[in-house]
Amino acid sequence: MPPWRLALEKLAASRALMDSSNAQPFSHAVSEIVRSFIEQSFPVRAAHRTTSEFLHDLVKLPNSPLAAHRATLAEFLEYCDLTKFARWSLTLPEMEAMLSKAQSFISSTGQAAAAVPPEQSAPKPATVPEARRA
Repeated sequence: MPPWRLALEKLAASRALMDSSNAQPFSHAVSEIVRSFIEQSFPVRAAHRTTSEFLHDLVKLPNSPLAAHRATLAEFLEYCDLTKFARWSLTLPEMEAMLSKAQSFISSTGQAAAAVPPEQSAPKPATVPEARRA
């Protein structure tokens, strides 16, 4: 199953966490699903990184379909961070909007990511100089 389909299924399952008293677990789950999808679909590390570190790396991939969504991703992930770390509470309509944004992002980038050849979306690997012999 392609990563975008799997992510959409996981997002649908995350509806079970939608409860105004469950904002933090819901936000964390949705954020992790999006970050995992990104890692599986693009040459970017997204999990276990701060939002600013992750977004900074997107600048290095100007030809990636992901780069066009940088602003939307920034807004989405920062909102998730506020819920996860600043303990913001969310209403059910806000949770629904968060889920909808995640689904829209994955739907719009998932198939595009599969269509881009790796050499166009991945940054050139750095060359490692040979060790000098003494």
